[in-house]
Amino acid sequence: MSRAWYLSAALLLTGCASAPEAPPPTRVPGDVAAAASARPAVPEALYRDAAARGQAVYRLIPARSQVRIYSYRGGPLARFGHNHVIVGRGLDGFILLAEEITAARSDLVLRLDSLEVDPTAERRRAGPAFASEPTSGDMQGTRDNMLGPVLEAQRYPLLAIEVHGIAGAPPVIEVKAHIRLHGVTRTRHLPVLAHWEGKTLVLQGALLIRQSDFGITPYSALGGALRVNDGIGVSFRLAAAPWRAP
Repeated sequence: MSRAWYLSAALLLTGCASAPEAPPPTRVPGDVAAAASARPAVPEALYRDAAARGQAVYRLIPARSQVRIYSYRGGPLARFGHNHVIVGRGLDGFILLAEEITAARSDLVLRLDSLEVDPTAERRRAGPAFASEPTSGDMQGTRDNMLGPVLEAQRYPLLAIEVHGIAGAPPVIEVKAHIRLHGVTRTRHLPVLAHWEGKTLVLQGALLIRQSDFGITPYSALGGALRVNDGIGVSFRLAAAPWRAP
């Protein structure tokens, strides 16, 4: 089963798959959304109480957890642009393992200003589609556009994910993830590989999303002759250690 899942994830991230249909995003008024995004997205008190009751609570290890985002060039002048690998290493959050798996949950958050664009090692790892070599100026320009007019990171600084409704059993579980980005929340069901490395819980998965589902207009230039495709691939590897409230 895990081999088939890996194959599905690999196909998903080639850029050939299409994202599922979603209704138009319902935007929260800007000032309300900005205030909500600025608030801490991880309800630590909930996990503190669970730990106090003796439940198994894990906290993410930022140095061993990361998200990779794969964006693809498009338009008639696509050959003059680059595909991009964007890496997020500033993850924080908790995972609660309940005796009944359906009662398990997780809350994760990533500050968008922690995103790195096109680290050389990550481009090499991503394969031939990322073989071009953007200059440092290209990378800085991409990051400025991404955090500025595209994601509006000053207004919506966080990517937050709440996970409920977990089903299945390791090594393959299915989660119901509520993804909040750019003032819009979308719910996705996706398979996740779960295993332990010693006492460390490791979760891995991949999905394809459309920027427009979150009310985001993909970057374009020259009247759309050079643009970023709406669909982007996302893969993640999360590592979490047993946690006790200090």
